[in-house]
Amino acid sequence: MAQWGNTRLDSIMPLLDPQERSLEQLQRYQQMAGHWLVSAKAMRYLPYVDTISSALLKGAEGDLRKHLLYVRADFHHRMGYQLKFHRDVPGALRHFEQAWAILDSISPPLAALNSIEAIGVLYEAVGEQDLAMRYYRMCMDRQQQAPQRDMFFEGDIRRHIASVHIAKGNYRQADSVLAGCDTSIVDVHVLVQTLRARMRACQGDTARADAAYQRAVVLVQPPQSEWGRIDPLAALARLRYAHRDPKGALEAATACADIAARTGDEAAWCTAMILAGKAHGALGHRPSAELALRAALDTARAYGYHGLARVTGNEGSMVEAADLLRKIYLHDGRLREAMDMTAYWSMLKDTLNLKDGRLEVLRHSMRSEALADSLEAANTLVLTEHQRAEADLRATVAGQRTTVTAIIAGLLALMALFLYRSMRNRQRLARKEKELHDEQVEQLLSQQEIKSMNAMLEGQEQERERVSKELHDHVGHLLGTIKHQLGELEGQVAEVKSEHSVQYRKVTGLLDNAAGELRRISHDMAAATLNRFGLEKALKDLRDTLHINGRLQVELNTFGLERPLERGVEIAVYRIIQEAVSNVLKHAKATELTIGITHAPGRLSVVVSDNGIGFDTTVTSGGVGLANIRARAAALGAQVQIDSAPGKGTTVSVEWAVVE
Repeated sequence: MAQWGNTRLDSIMPLLDPQERSLEQLQRYQQMAGHWLVSAKAMRYLPYVDTISSALLKGAEGDLRKHLLYVRADFHHRMGYQLKFHRDVPGALRHFEQAWAILDSISPPLAALNSIEAIGVLYEAVGEQDLAMRYYRMCMDRQQQAPQRDMFFEGDIRRHIASVHIAKGNYRQADSVLAGCDTSIVDVHVLVQTLRARMRACQGDTARADAAYQRAVVLVQPPQSEWGRIDPLAALARLRYAHRDPKGALEAATACADIAARTGDEAAWCTAMILAGKAHGALGHRPSAELALRAALDTARAYGYHGLARVTGNEGSMVEAADLLRKIYLHDGRLREAMDMTAYWSMLKDTLNLKDGRLEVLRHSMRSEALADSLEAANTLVLTEHQRAEADLRATVAGQRTTVTAIIAGLLALMALFLYRSMRNRQRLARKEKELHDEQVEQLLSQQEIKSMNAMLEGQEQERERVSKELHDHVGHLLGTIKHQLGELEGQVAEVKSEHSVQYRKVTGLLDNAAGELRRISHDMAAATLNRFGLEKALKDLRDTLHINGRLQVELNTFGLERPLERGVEIAVYRIIQEAVSNVLKHAKATELTIGITHAPGRLSVVVSDNGIGFDTTVTSGGVGLANIRARAAALGAQVQIDSAPGKGTTVSVEWAVVE
């Protein structure tokens, strides 16, 4: 919990030097990673802990070597924790197992308990309850064999064992396990209370479960242990939402999000915001639901999270946020956004299946188990055969018959055991393969849904193109002609009475407004040009529309756009440029505008600059233009930089990696 404690980060940061291989640098990077204990920000420092400790370990001896091995074990454990929330299950398992192996080689058995427990939690989170129980039992055996028992850790392990029993519906066993916890320790009491609440919820006793979760929240003593409130609050929000109390669910989810934000736990914050989004949706607050879900999705993407919750699985994932968002867009008739989100949702599910490697993890475990069983059975069989061979030499014919019968019976029993294990493994694999098959069917349905929406959008785009052409070629020309004719009369109007001059200025002002509105509508429909002729042609049309001799000089520079970009990227780039240009027209009072776009291998950059009045970037603006640019860039994983000063103009730069 160091990340919200008193640490001297400001004094450490200037001293960091990744090129220096020393114990002092190693300690500094450890302090920074330790400060962000449950935060994704730890990933900024863990790679340096890895490289520096690896370099120092070469040739180290004695106490120094032992200390560096402890550092390596700590690094692997923390990397496993981070990869867990990136949904890289095989990678997290490898790191936890490496931490376990290092600690077992240099320390008493108790030292590796945290890593063994973490493996169990990971298996439980992906639904492998039997594998999880194996590691929890291993922790409990080590704990009870230790000279001095750690009652808090024992309570934590009992909590996990009880959790597996609850998942299997074995409530009596779960209650018996929890009864052995030392609830005089406040943190253990919180864990027990939370598990009992979950058990009440599974048994259908919603009122008692709600009260138990609230008691667990109250038991936590802030500020030191405030983080302990996250799990019971999130569980309380889920319970209330499931039992049609969205207002209560929103209250619990909001409280959970506030604590997660204060303690820097981004994974928990994403979970809480998704729960808040669901509650807003149930209350009919679709804009608030969209805002909460979008915030969770953007935050998770920024940190590389795919959302594996600590124990309870997938409710904090980007998949659920994307699914809920696409349903909101479909309900509101926002087909373009619904199609994009559906495609993204489908891609995420494929990514999770690839990262989870659930079937491969299960097969690996089964192969290891079957191999161990086969070796044990073979050794037993060889020993038995050797003993029986000696008996054959001394036995009579009757004894030989008995031995042959026993051998046959033993072989039949062994064959039965192998057949049983083989059938059990095949059943488990068939179940998992069916789950993957069901997911593939769902993905095919979502792809069909995307095709249907594409057809609808294609019709919309054709109609938009027709209307845009009509507006540009006919209405725009007519307005321009009227404005020109009025300009010819301007000198004469000035000689007329003042009230006629006022009327003239009013009419020309209305014409300016009409032309501006026409330009805006035409810009909004520019996606048709984009789809038909590509990004470069759409940008040239935009330049020609904006360019006004003597008033606004517009320069367009493009490089590398002959190589096609993804359709979604082209639309996003155009919208970002359009938003930046709109800001210039509304606020900058500029006479020169430059638009530059460069597409290099693997990179794309956009620069929009003007010579206008500029602004102070340190002063918060109430406008939405720059916020929209940042939001669109964040959706692409792009970096935005805004350079401006009063009287110095403004430059907006956006850069991101693109898939070729």
